[in-house]
Amino acid sequence: MFFTNMCLAKFSTDPLHEIAADLKSTDLCRRFSAGIALSEIRDPRAVPLLLSAMGDQVMAVRKAVSYALLEHAKNDPSIFQIIKEKINDSDANVRDTAMDFVGQSSYEDAVNLLLKGLEDPAEQVRITAITFLGIRKEKKAIPQLLRFLEAGANECTAAKNALISIADESIIPKIISKASHEKEHTRQAVAEILGYFPVAPNNVSTLLRLLRDPSRNVRISAIESLGKLRREHTADALIEMANDEDVETAVAAIYALSMIPHEKVVKTLIKLCGSEKRKIRTAAAVALYRLRGGDPDFLKEMACATFTEYRRESAILMIGLSRNPAYIPFLEQKLKDDSMIVRIAVVHALAKMPSNSAINALLFALTDHCENVRVEAASAIQYFAREHLPDSPIKTIVLDIASTALSLDTTADDRMWRTLKTALVDAFKKLRETAYHHGEYINLKKIDEIITLLQRRFST
Repeated sequence: MFFTNMCLAKFSTDPLHEIAADLKSTDLCRRFSAGIALSEIRDPRAVPLLLSAMGDQVMAVRKAVSYALLEHAKNDPSIFQIIKEKINDSDANVRDTAMDFVGQSSYEDAVNLLLKGLEDPAEQVRITAITFLGIRKEKKAIPQLLRFLEAGANECTAAKNALISIADESIIPKIISKASHEKEHTRQAVAEILGYFPVAPNNVSTLLRLLRDPSRNVRISAIESLGKLRREHTADALIEMANDEDVETAVAAIYALSMIPHEKVVKTLIKLCGSEKRKIRTAAAVALYRLRGGDPDFLKEMACATFTEYRRESAILMIGLSRNPAYIPFLEQKLKDDSMIVRIAVVHALAKMPSNSAINALLFALTDHCENVRVEAASAIQYFAREHLPDSPIKTIVLDIASTALSLDTTADDRMWRTLKTALVDAFKKLRETAYHHGEYINLKKIDEIITLLQRRFST
């Protein structure tokens, strides 16, 4: 209603005249807004305007028109009959809008019209019908939906989503029968559907077979479904896939393993945390955190110098995922680690800690002998300023950052200065915005003096 009031305030004459012009505008946003506006204006003259816009080329506009017609149909049941006739229109866009209307309506013949829509010559109309039959959980549609699994990729995807919503275990054998279909997207749809039916017969064995499919997409979908099923006896197969040469396949398997709490899974993930491939060790760290992240002794042990730098980096990543300020003293110690990548990981972890003490460690990192660490520390301060300052006693923190920036070596790298300057600007903005809410008196003149000093420092 607020939107409508704005429209009415804008127009000094009949608003429908202006909205009708917007419906024909070349501007997509104006056409969409006009459709929404007409849904809120309870004027029967709006209905012909909406009917004329059912053939719009843009789906978003057609959906706005469909929604508006539904709103008007609440007061004018005759609109249902008009829409029913539009289902046979020669324009596919008009038929699609009509099908969208029917799918959202409580019209008594809606299901039959949606089933009829499955035979429409236009793919877009068929997909709309499939989608709403799935939303309505209409079991009458199952035979045709199974057929659509073998259709084009778009219809197959729509049918897959509908079957996940409608089907039960009794339908799974018919779905499994398509696991060897020649079309890749059909086999992939089968793999995805099976992950939603944990007690269906032969679903696990079919998924294990699909792990050997020639298509990477099918293999990854099978891996993800096995993860959802959480069967311990599939761990060995997933561990093998986690060591696959293809990184994307390995990452999918690693995340699937995080669903299976078994000691051999933990050992595999610890090993993968030492991978030279960043994507692999990051995925392994996230997966391991899901299984053992609540054990601080385990995380600290992994971060010890006796492990490789990659494993130490992974342990620090897990500590960052915890967002637990209790780890800050430990992270401060790890800022002295011999490895640059470990120190950078520490900086990233500190930025996620919602604690004032984290900022002191980040300020210390600005003095690191390695340029990359200094730059990452400046970026972390910027992140901290944006994410945490509203919930902190920010006056002290911002002044500490400014003081440190003013005292740093003038030979420091430009990238760090630029990033730190952005952090300080963000911080001072937050300081001004939230000072009132914290009940603090702030000498804005003093703050402006510091900003001026910083600007001079950054310009040198």
